[in-house]
Amino acid sequence: MLLGTFGYEHLKRGKLVGIIGSLDIYLMRKLVRMAHNETKQHYGCERLHAHLAEQAHHIS
Repeated sequence: MLLGTFGYEHLKRGKLVGIIGSLDIYLMRKLVRMAHNETKQHYGCERLHAHLAEQAHHIS
């Protein structure tokens, strides 16, 4: 069995489910934060490109 003695004891007590659930929530929050940061960076670049293109248009 992959759980081993430690995992089996925690599973018997119902604690392993809580540990796994907490880890899942932590990882999901981390993934959401990473996606949010990527989106902010992407749209920040888009705005910068648009601003520079507008400035170039005004110069010419």
